[in-house]
Amino acid sequence: MTTRKATPKRQRFGTVDQLKSGRFRARYTHRGRRWTAPTTFSKEKKAIAWVSAEEDLIDRGDWTPPTERAAQEQADAERASLTVKALCEQWLTTAPLKSSTVSSHRKRLELRVYSTPLADEPVANVDRPRIRQWWAEIQRQWPDTGSTNSYAYKRLRTAFQWAVDEAELLHTNPVRVPGAGSPPRSDIRDRPLITQDEATALVEGVTERMKAPVELLLYCGLRIGELLELRRKDLHGIDGDGPVTLRIRRDAVREEEPKVDDDGEPVMNKRTGKQVMRQFMVSHDTPKTSAANRDVGVPASVAARLRKHLREHVARGPDALIIPNARGGVMMDTAFRGLMAPGKAHAGRKDVGPHDLRRFYCTLLVNTPGVSLEEARRLVGHEDVSQLMNYQRASSGYESRAAAALNALIPDTTTDTKDDNQ
Repeated sequence: MTTRKATPKRQRFGTVDQLKSGRFRARYTHRGRRWTAPTTFSKEKKAIAWVSAEEDLIDRGDWTPPTERAAQEQADAERASLTVKALCEQWLTTAPLKSSTVSSHRKRLELRVYSTPLADEPVANVDRPRIRQWWAEIQRQWPDTGSTNSYAYKRLRTAFQWAVDEAELLHTNPVRVPGAGSPPRSDIRDRPLITQDEATALVEGVTERMKAPVELLLYCGLRIGELLELRRKDLHGIDGDGPVTLRIRRDAVREEEPKVDDDGEPVMNKRTGKQVMRQFMVSHDTPKTSAANRDVGVPASVAARLRKHLREHVARGPDALIIPNARGGVMMDTAFRGLMAPGKAHAGRKDVGPHDLRRFYCTLLVNTPGVSLEEARRLVGHEDVSQLMNYQRASSGYESRAAAALNALIPDTTTDTKDDNQ
């Protein structure tokens, strides 16, 4: 059996030859090198047409390498089919975000973006009117969840901005709705600050094992993840009777992983049809931000309680957790909240959570004479002072204090008034 040799057919410009497979290859020379069509052709006339089209591009001065054009066409096709949900997931998995942040962002996106028709729409078709329509729809559907709505909007805007700045998938960001990124003032923002009496009652109401940890939230301003990851080695000066300093260098965050059965198959929720996720707390090498790496002085009375706590409730060894779970590992934040419940009831403040205790500490710092805003910022672990000020809460009796402060600035005109009336 003889194989027919491919015989090149030279055109006025370029060549077309038939391969052993029977398909046709098109090539031409330009700028000192040979360029080949990125694909072969089933018919000779199609290969000839491609060569002619390349010649036209050269004659018009519009020519670019075929490989570059093929890559651009593929990118355009992918961009045309990229959905909003797929874009958001690309951002979440590509941007330099901590796993806890990714989990938090994805949860809000699932609630307000992925659950709407916008999720399946091609990004290339999304414009400002479509985003305004989406925003109006979630406002109508979830009118009482302003914070969640706003959080989802900001994450969607960030994802699209990433597509503009980093992925270069878009030229402009269509996610622009005035006011959408600012949630309405909520009950959380206006919730009364914990008073000193309530703070004392909160500590009194929890078990002995919980008293020192609760005081660390109240009087050292730790985040809940920082407290749950705190270990013996982080308590400097604890072995003596002098000052104690907390070295905050790690954080514990809640993560999720798919739950599987004995055969390794995913466990599905029968009601929602979604995969069941198992939550757990995991330690990370660094806190949420670089500013969170800090040293915090412990008030003497809290240090005394902390020393007692270590003697009675904490295992030996530098890596022993200050408040471990029953197995000696990192306690879930939800479990900690449950252990706080008796104290909240005793204080009459069932509405507060661990972060309210941190707000209490922030407000104390700002109102403590001799502590500058910059010093307070470092103690709290914020990146800038504006974050610290956002944590401020009005203490009880602020109306009277404000009136008294203003009264001291107003000239006393009561004498002149009495003279006029006489």
